[in-house]
Order: sequence, then C-alpha cells, then structure tokens
Amino acid sequence: GSAYPTEYDIIDGVVFATDTAFLSSSVLDVPLYGAGTAASTTEGFLFGGFDGAYSSIIRIITFATDAVTNSGNALITPNSLPHSTQSDTSAYLIGGYDSVNTTKSSIEKVVLSSVTASTLVATVATASSDGGAVSSRTKGYALGGATETTFTDDVNSLIFATDTTAVVAGVLSTPKAYMALLSF
Repeated sequence: GSAYPTEYDIIDGVVFATDTAFLSSSVLDVPLYGAGTAASTTEGFLFGGFDGAYSSIIRIITFATDAVTNSGNALITPNSLPHSTQSDTSAYLIGGYDSVNTTKSSIEKVVLSSVTASTLVATVATASSDGGAVSSRTKGYALGGATETTFTDDVNSLIFATDTTAVVAGVLSTPKAYMALLSF
C-alpha cells in the first residue's frame, strides 16, 4: 500500500462566495502534501507539493465541472511547503523546500488567468518554508517559517503592484513556523 494516507487524494473545501462546503468527486493523480494554494471564483490551484518526490506541477481544479487537470506549465523548480499568498490576479509562492530538501528564498509568481509557468520576481532575506501567509488588496505577507536549522521571526511584505519586498520589523514576538492565519 501507499506510505501516505489516502485522504490526501480527496479534495474538499469551502466556496466562500456562496458559503457552501463541497467534497469533490475528483481525486488527484497522486497523493499530495504541502502544495501552495490559490483560488479564483471558478478555479482552485495547487502548486508543487510532495507526492513521493518534490513536484513542480501546477494543478487546476475547475469548480463547475469538478475536474482536476495539470496545467502543462510548471514552477521554476520543485517546491513543497511554500508560504502562498495571492493578489487579485496572481499567486505568489514564497520560499518552500526544493528537490534537494533545502529551504528556498525565492518568490515565484503565477498569473492565474492564464496559468503561465512561474516567474522569479524577488527573493526574501531568509530562506524558509512552513510559515504563514496572508494578503490584503495591495500586499502579501510571509510570516515566520522553518529555516534549515531553526525557526525565523522574519515578516516579509510583498507589494503586488511592483513585486518588491521589504522586511517588516517587530511583528512576531518569537520565531515561529507551522501557523494557521486568517485575514479579512
């Protein structure tokens, strides 16, 4: 049998526009863990992840048809457990793990309307994965995360209009990773 629980194959979630929960009848092509995520009003997106190996595949879930497809485009390098955030038009994958199990400092951007291959738009000062991410209309934030040896208290802001970053001082009281965050 698989080394991974089969629950990873099942797609479930909430459509916030209608406040309805769903359990998709579609399953992924492989069990998947640690993918970056984003959503539009009609589609959900899974970026990379770990499926027995680190993945660079971009998967698309079409809500109306309940179908899962591979976009045919890919991330620059395989990535798992990135901080993922999004603007109105693009998804951003900040950091993560690459295929040699090294934390990344890159910020990759994927335009959601065309699901293009990712492009490198910036880097952050501290390479990390497993942190939290939130967004506002104009900025995304990557908070904390796991480095190669410890946790970080870095908070990086990403200005969507210019794809530039800055470190925001004094936000986290202690180094943290594995956070669940909510923004309004």
